[in-house]
Amino acid sequence: MATRSVFEEFDNQDAILDVPGNEVLILRPQDSKSTIGTQRFNGHACLVLMGTSPGSAVIMARFDCISAGRSSSEIIPGSEEEKSFLAEVEVDYMKMLRKVVKLFLDEHDLLRLPLAWLVLHHHDYPALSALLREKTVKIFQHLRIQTGVSICNESTIRAVSQQPPKFKVFAVRSEAGVPEIHVGDDLVYPKVHSGSLAPAFDKLGTGQVDNESEDYVAPHNYSYRR
Repeated sequence: MATRSVFEEFDNQDAILDVPGNEVLILRPQDSKSTIGTQRFNGHACLVLMGTSPGSAVIMARFDCISAGRSSSEIIPGSEEEKSFLAEVEVDYMKMLRKVVKLFLDEHDLLRLPLAWLVLHHHDYPALSALLREKTVKIFQHLRIQTGVSICNESTIRAVSQQPPKFKVFAVRSEAGVPEIHVGDDLVYPKVHSGSLAPAFDKLGTGQVDNESEDYVAPHNYSYRR
C-alpha cells in the first residue's frame, strides 16, 4: 500500500493555494494556507520567487499557453515559423515576468533574501526551454536575485512508467525556518530539509508522511547564479 506524498497530504487538508495556468499568485505570512503550488503541471514554465528568511512570502507563476495556440511539436527547427513562434512566446512570457517583478517590488518587505527558482517542462523542444531560461535568468540577474533551475524531462518519465506524467511543483513557507521548494516529491531547495514541513503538518493536526510514494519523481537539473 502506497503512502501519500507530501503534496497529497497538504491537498487533502486544503492547505495549498493552487496556481492556475497563466496566473501569478502570492502566499503571504498572514494567509491561512501553508503551501502554494500546482498539480499536474504540464505547461512550459513554473516560477517560484520567495524570500529565504523566516516568515517570508512566496510568489508562484505558471506559464502554459502560447498566444497563437500553436504546438511546438508542429514547428520545424530553424524555420521562419520557429522564429515567429519563439517571438510570440517571448512576448507572452515577458508579460508574465513583469507581473512577477511588479509583485516582488510591491511586496519586497515580505521577500527578504530572495531566491527565484524556475521549473521547466522540457517538451522535447530545447529551443523553447532555452528561451524561457535565458529570459528568466537575465531578469533576476539584473535584480541581483539568486536563481535556480529544474528541468522536468517527460521522455525519461515515460520510459519508466506508462502512466501520463504528473508534475507537482509546490513551496512550503515557514515561520521559523527557510521555505522549501519541491518538484514532484523531491526537495530541490534547500539541499536538505529545513524543518518547515513539521510545523505545517502540526498546524493541520496530522503526522509527518513518508516522502516515498508510487509517483515517479520528475528528474531535474540544478543551476545557481547570482
